[in-house]
Formats: sequence, C-alpha cells, structure tokens
Amino acid sequence: MAENRTPQDLPDDLRLTQFGDRSKFGQGFRDRLRVGIGETEISLILGEVDASAASMLVLKYLTPWAARRVTTVGALRAAGFRVVHSPTKTNRLHVSVYGPEQAEWDSDLAEKFNACFT
Repeated sequence: MAENRTPQDLPDDLRLTQFGDRSKFGQGFRDRLRVGIGETEISLILGEVDASAASMLVLKYLTPWAARRVTTVGALRAAGFRVVHSPTKTNRLHVSVYGPEQAEWDSDLAEKFNACFT
C-alpha cells in the first residue's frame, strides 16, 4: 500500500513547531541555513507538538534536552517566508520554510525568523 505524502495547503492560522536542543553543546533553535551541507530550507513540524514528540519526529529518539517553540504559518508568511508542507517518507508532518526569493539568509533574516516564534 502506497503512503500518502501529498502536500497539504497550509492556512495562515495553522500552528507549526520547531525542534531545538537545549543541551550544553546543543545549538538551541536553528535560525539560519547550513550552507555547507547545501541546505535550502529550515524544517518545522506541522501542528503544535510538545518537546518529546518533536524529539521523536526529528531525532527518532527521546532526549532530555529537547525543546520546542511555536509559530503560525501566517506569522512566517507576513515576515516574507515561504511555507510549504513537504512530507517525507519518515515524517508526514514535515514543513519547509524558505527565505524570500533572492534574499541571503543572513543575521537580519535570522532575526525576522526568530521574531515569528512565541
């Protein structure tokens, strides 16, 4: 039986969750692209989930250092980001956030991204 990975339209009021790592050596919440590995988007989770669920979706295991923060599709769009449901084989709740066309994901854009979260 084939898995349904058809992307959904995302309404502005839909909540999204970002996974973060609050360990001593963790990176907290990512707010910019990892250009060195060819990254073109930042990943979020469709819906609002707690830190444990976010850890399982992203890392595939529980970590005591898991953290999460929440935004809405509309907040990201209002800041100029493009938000797309991009389900993967292992995570049907995967959402991709892209910066504005032709914009470099620099410190200013990272600030705008961070300001979208509660």
